[in-house]
Amino acid sequence: MIIDDVYGQEPSGVEHLESVPRPYNVGRHIAHRIEELGVQDFFVVPGDSNLHLLDHLLENKNLNMVGCCNELNAGYAADGYARTSNAQIAVVVVPYGVGGLSILNAIAGARSENLKVIVISGCPKLSLISEPNLLHHSSGSDGKEVALHAFDQVTAKSLRVTSTESVQDAIDEALKECLDRSLPVYIEIPEDLVQVPCLEPTPLRKGITAISISRDINSALSSIEHAWSLAKRPVLLIGPQACVNLSRTDIDLLASRLGCAVLVQPDARLMTETHPQFCGTFWPNILNHPGERVMSESDLWLVIGGRWSDLHCLGNVDPSKKKSQVIELKSDLVRFPERSEYKVDLQVLIQELLSSEKIQRNDSSLRAYREYQDSSVPTFEAAQDHPDHPGDPITLPSVLRGIQTIFHEGDTLVADAGETWFTSQHIRLPTSASYQVQIVYASIGWGLPATLGCQLARPRNRSILMIGDGAMQMTAQELSTMIHLKLNPVIFVFNNLGYRTETVIHDGPYNYISNWNYAGLGSSLSAQPHAENNNSFLPDHSSGEDDAFFTRQIRTCAELDSALQQVEEEYWKLALLECCIHPDDMTDELRELGKKMSHD
Repeated sequence: MIIDDVYGQEPSGVEHLESVPRPYNVGRHIAHRIEELGVQDFFVVPGDSNLHLLDHLLENKNLNMVGCCNELNAGYAADGYARTSNAQIAVVVVPYGVGGLSILNAIAGARSENLKVIVISGCPKLSLISEPNLLHHSSGSDGKEVALHAFDQVTAKSLRVTSTESVQDAIDEALKECLDRSLPVYIEIPEDLVQVPCLEPTPLRKGITAISISRDINSALSSIEHAWSLAKRPVLLIGPQACVNLSRTDIDLLASRLGCAVLVQPDARLMTETHPQFCGTFWPNILNHPGERVMSESDLWLVIGGRWSDLHCLGNVDPSKKKSQVIELKSDLVRFPERSEYKVDLQVLIQELLSSEKIQRNDSSLRAYREYQDSSVPTFEAAQDHPDHPGDPITLPSVLRGIQTIFHEGDTLVADAGETWFTSQHIRLPTSASYQVQIVYASIGWGLPATLGCQLARPRNRSILMIGDGAMQMTAQELSTMIHLKLNPVIFVFNNLGYRTETVIHDGPYNYISNWNYAGLGSSLSAQPHAENNNSFLPDHSSGEDDAFFTRQIRTCAELDSALQQVEEEYWKLALLECCIHPDDMTDELRELGKKMSHD
């Protein structure tokens, strides 16, 4: 049996899905689809090949264009938007050739997180593409498909639309691939196809196989029930891919139903952390040793959406190899210890588990965790309890205490790659707060533009970014976009004078960078125009962008307290806080990472 399901939700307050003039053409068709999918903001870097397409997208007043400083940053911003928006979909428009290859790195990262990012690239006219001529923005006369081939490796679908008769179908099929597989797609639209007339679009649909009463669901459920009945000390482990199918409410309900200890992988803080069964992060050989001990002593792991990269399992410890005791629940299958697999729909299976009369609560692993927790006080957490004095230099623990005070329900915490992976693990997430990190791809600098996307996606709350000075230098330009849009994230730049994460792995002169005045960046990225111009497209600077943000360089605890007070009092402003951390001030986890990854 097939059930038709319409993708996307009509944006709140919009009486009619469509607000663009008719007749329809390809550009307006794309605008319609973007709105239909529930996307309200799309990211753009303009180029000669996509300008007419952008004109048509701007006709739709329910869509908001966000111009970015470069394509890489636009891709990172789309990554953040896809993670946190209600639609969980992002759209980014780039120029042909140079634009596509520039954004490629960001889309590779989005693929690593199974994010639905739609990349739309401009393209020269069909006549130019088909002729053996040399095109600008290409790598040569035989390099007109370079971006297409490159995106084949990191997307669910990479295509160039070349037929006027099937252009709508080709675009729609690509969008369906993105949604069905929860992966990015790449679509090139030649200039001369943008204004080709087309039919009024019908709702974008997919077919969902009804498997709630299938034999596979029943078999998978029966096998889980049997394994659970035999387990003496079961645990539930939540992995980052769980968010593709399950909500926080789903996870909390399942935890309550099972009664056992529940842990999360470091990039999967998807559970309410005040839940009585929450036992912290499972990061072997790095942190939460009581939780790690519970995992090692458990005789059954029920793992939902788990991932086992080398960074998830440092020290050559790969928990996924414990096949005799691991049941892995993926979005579309369940894998059992004896390697048997069942094709299932994860949401349906979870609902069956919640209502199963054969699943008995088992709290033995939870009781063990409490016992181990009482006898373990990590050094770094103990340091956080140390009282500060106003004149004391700031430390990592004092900054983390400060972040905790301004972190509220519904906010988003973004941690860039490196030391902030570990420091952010020491901050508790308030109810309904979101935590975003990129561990598998681990692209340094991702965090700043991703915060732009997160803030746009959740404008009623604040995004709080933790980023190192080295990462800040890679993508700092997008700070100007945040200031221009008058967004209000809080950016903590941990200035510890270089690539601190890499120094603990292997030190050398390549780990040290020019020291910037990060607190001074704001004024240089929001200057007044040097001349008046009557061009109606120019942004209006009359309101003063310098009133939309403030920056502070922080060296002492008193300066930190003052800055945090201003963050709360002037909540509508972007705040950039440069925290001058001593290079030797680092977490125990970072030191351990250095030992595990050292090449010496």
